[in-house]
Amino acid sequence: MNKTINQYYIAKTLRMANYLAKKFNIIKVQTDKFNPNYKIFVFQDSLELRNYLEGYKCQKMS
Repeated sequence: MNKTINQYYIAKTLRMANYLAKKFNIIKVQTDKFNPNYKIFVFQDSLELRNYLEGYKCQKMS
């Protein structure tokens, strides 16, 4: 029996979620279990997404 393991990337800030949503689909938005005042954004994890995040980190630092 073959099982596929889904790997997800969790964005905890709206700014990061908006950046990722320009190129990737948000799978799910749910309430943060540690702080119900915040939402978390779930994306399908991939190498392409991780590489795209490098642009966010560089943009944030400048």
